[in-house]
Amino acid sequence: QAKMPIEESVVIGPAEMQTVSLAIAGTSSSGSRTADTMQDDVVLQTSGGDGKSVDQVIDEIGFGRYQVWLLCLCGAGWAADILDVQAVAYLIPALIADWGESPSRLGLAASFTFVGMLFGSLFWGIISDRYGRRPAFMFTSLCAGVCGMAASTSQNIYMLVFWRLFQGFGLGGNLAVDFSLFMEFVPTKTRGKSSTLLTIFATFGSMTAALLAWALIDPVRGTGWRSFLLLAAAPGVVIAALRSRMLESPHFLASSGRLHEAEDVLRAVAAYNRVSLPSLLCLRHHQQAHTVAPAPAAAMAHVWRSLTRGYLRQRMGATSLMWFALSFGFYGFSIWGPSYFLARGFSPQKSYEALFSSVACQIPGTLVAACLVERVGRR
Repeated sequence: QAKMPIEESVVIGPAEMQTVSLAIAGTSSSGSRTADTMQDDVVLQTSGGDGKSVDQVIDEIGFGRYQVWLLCLCGAGWAADILDVQAVAYLIPALIADWGESPSRLGLAASFTFVGMLFGSLFWGIISDRYGRRPAFMFTSLCAGVCGMAASTSQNIYMLVFWRLFQGFGLGGNLAVDFSLFMEFVPTKTRGKSSTLLTIFATFGSMTAALLAWALIDPVRGTGWRSFLLLAAAPGVVIAALRSRMLESPHFLASSGRLHEAEDVLRAVAAYNRVSLPSLLCLRHHQQAHTVAPAPAAAMAHVWRSLTRGYLRQRMGATSLMWFALSFGFYGFSIWGPSYFLARGFSPQKSYEALFSSVACQIPGTLVAACLVERVGRR
């Protein structure tokens, strides 16, 4: 029987990257696959057996142009997040002069940013498992950007704390979902290096915060902070628009039982990377595939049980303590650094230079870690 291929355009990059067209033989105009065309179509194995997992197919595709584009887009999100988080550090000295508030009260703006991040990471993690990585990928960035821009209109400490709380709600989800989505498209043999390289964008965000503050804020007169907040938050809105063009995670699709969609995404990535996949591809059903997502409470309970069982319990505890110590030291210094230096007689320029230099020193450390992590191991 003659079967006419039907072109489907899958947008996977910026405008200049155009689109990737997939010729899917035997696909009807509504996207459904008929039984008499399945023999020449990609065969998807829906229960156990010797089929390939999503990771195995991604390993065949390798790290190519699509992964580079996704690294830049997820990295831009990390940079924008850290820029927004650290914006409050340069805000506090200016608002002391402009509003006459005490440092302790202005510290609430920083504290509630992290409170929002705590709840945002939990909420958006559940959303990404329930509705997909792509929606969370877009809306976390949009939430952070819009609320951050709204914070620039604050007239008192209460308005600032309110907007920073909801900005943190978006920031916390963005950091978590960015990492998950990127790793789910990266070949297993390069995940250590790729995850390390992703963090270098956070360094660029910290450096950008110092540069913007140096250019715009006068902490002595308390001026320029509104323009600073506006520019610091604007990238989040732009990034959200770009993310609307990205593909859904094949891991999420496979775990939801949507194997045909997962296969289409994998073929789109392969086409963009200019890699040919076999015409006959058996995609193994995820062991925990489900068509109906569990309730949020049940999902959180399942995650907690998974992370605290047997062999993971000690790693979970040690990793959590390490992250707490690193975050306490890094954010404690970066949030209060400008106020500390200014209170001890440093000029604003010297204060920003000191913070910029300390953050810039992270770049060689990150590059060394990226080179060693696949050679000497994670530990």
